[in-house]
Amino acid sequence: MQDPLVTIILLTWNSRKDIDECLISMLKQDYSNYHILIVDSCSTDGTPEYIRVKYPELELVEMPQNIGYRKGNSYGMQLAKGQYVIVCNDDVKVENNWMSEMVKTMEKDNSIGLVTPMILMENKPWLINTAGNTLHFSGMYGPRAKGENRQKQETRQTLASVSGCCFMIRKDILIQLGGFSADFDNLDVGWHASFEDVDLCWRAQMLGYRIEYVPSAIMYHNYKQPKMFPSRFASYEWGRYLIVIRNFSLTTLLLLLPFLVVLDLMAWMYAFSKGGAHIASK
Repeated sequence: MQDPLVTIILLTWNSRKDIDECLISMLKQDYSNYHILIVDSCSTDGTPEYIRVKYPELELVEMPQNIGYRKGNSYGMQLAKGQYVIVCNDDVKVENNWMSEMVKTMEKDNSIGLVTPMILMENKPWLINTAGNTLHFSGMYGPRAKGENRQKQETRQTLASVSGCCFMIRKDILIQLGGFSADFDNLDVGWHASFEDVDLCWRAQMLGYRIEYVPSAIMYHNYKQPKMFPSRFASYEWGRYLIVIRNFSLTTLLLLLPFLVVLDLMAWMYAFSKGGAHIASK
């Protein structure tokens, strides 16, 4: 019996220095049935040209402009084939059983809708980069267990959200949910990722599916702490507003209103401490 088909969506942008390490590790998987789909977001460093020559067997789609994390992966989701879809950053390398461990978890329990692997720091592989995301009732989220020793996170757990760095989702659930919500495309925040991964998990759980962390699926992320530029601050703030409006009832919003007001005041204080561009982005 053939293994279920998995499509891996890799979104690239000026990824020439990272792409070999990523693709070489993905092409060494012990899983037999998968398809790599590369969506290039208008790289200017020769990434698509290099991939076309070095990896002609892989599917490559080139975008005419940098459309960012959300739109780039959404385009890939529309083209994805098979039973499972993996959304993955391109600045990673993976263990050879990374994919099979995630598929194994999904195949054993149909109530699991999405899974996320153990993501380690590439330069400090004994430390967690993220083991999924934590989610606060205010809509705020962050990387779960970041900086912890990997030995503390070797137990499978049910989570609130996967990490947008890498997750696997059942294709039928992806179709049912419509992928990342188009509402996030209306935010004027440029190419930055926002809360689309958290929102996807929230909606999946509302349909009764669980989110699981799979520590036996291991990958290494060449992680660099991003600076809170005004555009990224805007992405975070407007995404936070959108996720609570989309997923909370009016009654819940009214109950949480005092806390949300205090949180917003804190965000304004941060914006004022940074100056004009952050204030304008708020």
